[in-house]
Amino acid sequence: MGPEDLEIGLGLVNDNPEIPARVAPAMDVLFRRLLALVLNRKKPILLSMQRTAIQELRGQYIGLGLPEEWRDDSHIRVVTSLPCDPVKDRVDTTKPEVSSADNIEYQAPAEKMNPFLEPEFEEFGLLGIEKPIDRLIMLRCLATWSLSASNQLKTYLTKIINGQDIPGERDTMYGSRAVLKGFNQTTELKKELELKISKKNKSQLTPKGTPDPDTISRYIDPTSDPLAHPMALRFNEFLVGDCGFHIGRFYLVRMADATSGAISSIEKMKSLAKDAARVRSSIPSNFKLYVEDVHQMLTDWLPVLGPEFDDTGNEVPTTASKHSLNWHVVASNAGELHFFLNHVGSRLGLLDGDKPIMSLGSLAYKPLLHMYHYLSLIQPLLEEFEKLEVTGVGEIRTSRKKKVNYSAAKEPEWNEDEEDQEEYGHVDVDDDDDYDEFEEGDAEEYVE
Repeated sequence: MGPEDLEIGLGLVNDNPEIPARVAPAMDVLFRRLLALVLNRKKPILLSMQRTAIQELRGQYIGLGLPEEWRDDSHIRVVTSLPCDPVKDRVDTTKPEVSSADNIEYQAPAEKMNPFLEPEFEEFGLLGIEKPIDRLIMLRCLATWSLSASNQLKTYLTKIINGQDIPGERDTMYGSRAVLKGFNQTTELKKELELKISKKNKSQLTPKGTPDPDTISRYIDPTSDPLAHPMALRFNEFLVGDCGFHIGRFYLVRMADATSGAISSIEKMKSLAKDAARVRSSIPSNFKLYVEDVHQMLTDWLPVLGPEFDDTGNEVPTTASKHSLNWHVVASNAGELHFFLNHVGSRLGLLDGDKPIMSLGSLAYKPLLHMYHYLSLIQPLLEEFEKLEVTGVGEIRTSRKKKVNYSAAKEPEWNEDEEDQEEYGHVDVDDDDDYDEFEEGDAEEYVE
């Protein structure tokens, strides 16, 4: 999926407000997958089981907590001042003085909107939620709940955290080092680390002259896949450029794996870029390149950050919103990305243009240069995916006439032999469990 799949599939983009926005079949499948994750179901939740699953979740949502958009927290903490004269009200002088402190009471937040109380949501799922933005909030809510409710995710997180106890070098970054610092710099860093470790190990030999396995320093290859790093929980795989205070941070948002051009090891990314046609056997995904205006974001927050209490001890309410409006779409298709890269290339002096060339001493020069090289590397892959979305099938898959069936009548069957494997995880290129083959004359509805 890509951002447009969510925007269009949930009805966030509706050209005709008079016509109720429909929910795409893919969004219904995503909803049921997340629902199964929260409820710890061993098997996928089919459309016929959706109502029962929603009823089960309705008994748990109070403990999981509604999102802030659906609740009113203004009366959670109620402070009342009781009339009190500490001197006159003191009856027994042997007892402590009467406290003049405020009386503080806590109560549950009020509900502004709750889909679990609506019969339409129980009957139709996402389609039963009237506003498209609330459909998006529901998906985000299920994803958030799964972090604390899903046993599968708990097992995964425990495995990742246990891996953080390995000895040796564990240096990592908030984004891909190869993308932010450049492929060449990352490769040179690997050579420096190997030389450093080699010298250190030579001084720690056994009496026989062989390296001592108990004292050999370990390190993680900086050119390897950052998603496999033990500190990857803080890693943002969408970040492709951190270009300074006045330009912002760039994020390339799409669903992808190592076989379709996502962040991976330097070796895999270079190999895939040499033959863009290899992605024709992958499922296409649209994308959007966003930029976050860091300067404006910090400017908006500066007036409200600081002391939480004034000089008299009263709490200062914050007016800041967690939902930043300082995000802008830079490119949403291959043509727009090509235009953007031409603009950046001309500013860097790599391409001819009428724009003033940026100084080599600028703090933003190298970050922009590294982002330009990475986006130029994967641009042919994104163009191939765009062709696949237009044609519906690549050259390699033309003879197979393979299409994805989202109809309620024919759900993918569950393989009992795969229950012990990771559910809803990586799907191999040749894994056809989630697809049904159709002939050209089939009358059933399907989504390519």
